[in-house]
Amino acid sequence: MNMDSLIGRLITLLFALMLLPFFVSLGLQVICTLFQILLSFLLALLPWLILIAFAVGAGAALTMRRRLPRRNGNYFPPGGAQPIHRPRDPRRDFD
Repeated sequence: MNMDSLIGRLITLLFALMLLPFFVSLGLQVICTLFQILLSFLLALLPWLILIAFAVGAGAALTMRRRLPRRNGNYFPPGGAQPIHRPRDPRRDFD
């Protein structure tokens, strides 16, 4: 291996190591700027999305209220709610 090529590689390595912080900070700045743009865009749309969701929900509620039959206050069948019967387990005799 020639001494000139070793010195040339060493100088290239030092030059790359000197420029590495610049390129890392440049990349981080680009990523942060893109994130800020995306976040500001979403925050600008969020109130409108909430308003649209509220309007759609209110419209669906009114539609369902019109289509469902009215209740007259009798929520249970005549005679009250039916008692719940558990099936008996044949292995348990103490019930």
